[in-house]
Amino acid sequence: MKKQVIALKKTLYLTLSILGLCILTFDTYVIGTMASFFLLLLFMYDVKQRWGYVSLAFLYLAFFLLYSFSVPLSIIWDIKLSYNATNYVSTWMELDNSLIVFSFCVHLAILGMILAVFFLRNISKRRELTKIFYSSRNVNYFFISIILGVFSTLFQFINFFRVGGLATLSQGKLVYQSAISDSTMMLPDEIFFYFSVIFFMLSLVFHRRKIKLLFSVLLFFIVNAFYLFINLYIGERGTLLLAIFVATLTYFYYSPLYKIKFKYLVMVLFLYFSMIVLTTYRSVFVNYTPNSIEEMVETIQEHSDLMELFLNPANSEFGAPCLNFRMMYTSSSIIDYRFGVDYLHFVTQLLPMKINPIYDKSLTVQFRNKYVPERGEGGSIGGTGYSSIMESYLNFGYLGPIFIYLLVFLFIISLELKKYNNKNSLFNLFVYVSFFQIVMLFQRSSFEYVFINFIFILITSFIIADLSRVRVRL
Repeated sequence: MKKQVIALKKTLYLTLSILGLCILTFDTYVIGTMASFFLLLLFMYDVKQRWGYVSLAFLYLAFFLLYSFSVPLSIIWDIKLSYNATNYVSTWMELDNSLIVFSFCVHLAILGMILAVFFLRNISKRRELTKIFYSSRNVNYFFISIILGVFSTLFQFINFFRVGGLATLSQGKLVYQSAISDSTMMLPDEIFFYFSVIFFMLSLVFHRRKIKLLFSVLLFFIVNAFYLFINLYIGERGTLLLAIFVATLTYFYYSPLYKIKFKYLVMVLFLYFSMIVLTTYRSVFVNYTPNSIEEMVETIQEHSDLMELFLNPANSEFGAPCLNFRMMYTSSSIIDYRFGVDYLHFVTQLLPMKINPIYDKSLTVQFRNKYVPERGEGGSIGGTGYSSIMESYLNFGYLGPIFIYLLVFLFIISLELKKYNNKNSLFNLFVYVSFFQIVMLFQRSSFEYVFINFIFILITSFIIADLSRVRVRL
């Protein structure tokens, strides 16, 4: 019976892979896209069976699905898309050659990731983890969490006043974060906050009986209140979403989640709706400050159409990779392939501009200046991001998505294996959990951003693990 199920699944994989090629024609695009979509869902199910829902591998595929299929499915199912994107791609709401090429590259990327697992057949067996290492260490995780939170708040205060305080903050996210980005020698408040979250969750997992839960939670939020306030005020969803996932990955690190309980589903839906509210708040009140809560609620109700629009992920950052790809494709009569040069561009970003003789603008900034220069007028961080699918296509054509996504998913699998094979290393836990930042943003980022951030993750994880006086095994 088991052999029959495996044979049936292989047949299904092969059938959906072949049907996905139907993307290449206008008449069969819907069939091909749906086949590609269900192929990804089948693959996600198998990945979940190996490593659980709360794993880098599964979450990477989940974000890949959102970034890659939100726009194509919206067009197929005639779900409302934002008219703003038509300023950059006139056929944004229609099926055209740019959408066909984008969707075909997505299908090739899925095949690449499936091949990555095929090359490592020995990972199919599910393995359980134990808490032997952490429970045997006399480490006060809660105390370390509070100390890191204090440093995060202190650094946030200093950075806040260095860029102009309330005067800059009141001008909104773009102006405030651009001021932070443009300033030199800013203190690393964000990374201290995330590690504060990690240590706090470790204290809940391993020392819950030794701490007073209500007191601990209140103290944690009090210590990090200023950092959270700044991000909520400017409507920064990414930082809050990342903190929530970092906490979840830490909590389930030693207890993989293979079945989703109803309460977890409710929490996910609540989280998604909260992000929508933040998006609406940021867009409605960017140039307007309500005088009362009642006035704020009334204003949001008046803009209920925005709430409906943002419920579709294609109208948020999840639609950016498709938009960027289609902008590039529709504006280029001939694709100038770069044959891997872009994947070496990180060398120009390793040192600050003032002390870097080979410094060059990031690929994301170059893309913005070429296609959406007006986005940079409001602040240096303005733009539409980038696209990993686009980058792979620009460098290696149709071979790019297969090759790049195969290698990337092989690396993510290696992190999953390290999680199981190196139970003694807090360093591995830090790298694993912190890498979620890259998992979340990979689809709308360039390789140079991914590489530089990964180096930063390695360095900070090593330092904090060492300072925690826990043995580090590289």
